[in-house]
Amino acid sequence: MGKAMRRSKFEQIIDTLSHAVQPIIKSHLLSKANISYYQAQPLLKFLEEKGYLEIIDPPCLTYKRGKERKTNFMYLTTQKGLEALKLLNSPPLKGLLDCYEWIREQKEEK
Repeated sequence: MGKAMRRSKFEQIIDTLSHAVQPIIKSHLLSKANISYYQAQPLLKFLEEKGYLEIIDPPCLTYKRGKERKTNFMYLTTQKGLEALKLLNSPPLKGLLDCYEWIREQKEEK
């Protein structure tokens, strides 16, 4: 069996932004974008801070888990995020990103 292919950060960003073009609950976003909770924390923080993704206010729902009240936030790709998504999916940039990822993988194998 071969080595499992890891997705690049670019692919994670593209998947996250593309699945949040409609309001989506955080847990559903992580599932659809196929990223773990631990991968998502810095990624979502980055996308929010740069203005590519926003948390919709008010939160979509609050539920009780044990004695705690939990809030489920909804995320939405901003206009800036949609423009970035369009650019990241463009063939010229996609080719450059593929080259960059290949070079990075070659360095990691050494």
